[in-house]
Amino acid sequence: MNRVRTHSHVAKLSSQTHVNLDAFLEQQRLLWNAALQERIEAYRKRGLAVTGYDQYKSLTLIRRVRASPAAHRAVPAGQGVRSVFSAREER
Repeated sequence: MNRVRTHSHVAKLSSQTHVNLDAFLEQQRLLWNAALQERIEAYRKRGLAVTGYDQYKSLTLIRRVRASPAAHRAVPAGQGVRSVFSAREER
């Protein structure tokens, strides 16, 4: 029988880091849900599959259109799109 060893560590974060982490996680949640909704609606309404490349293109367009680039910090937003496709592949 194989044994699995785990290690846990409690992160001691400042209040500002908690605020930043919360904003980042909220952004990733919204991105995940939007990407998943786009794929579901495309399939239901048109019978088409939306590829990861298509969603990256729309993400790039959204970033260009945003009114204030300073309001949107550079975070790995593409990770949310990749997560949708990796979750689909695991089924």
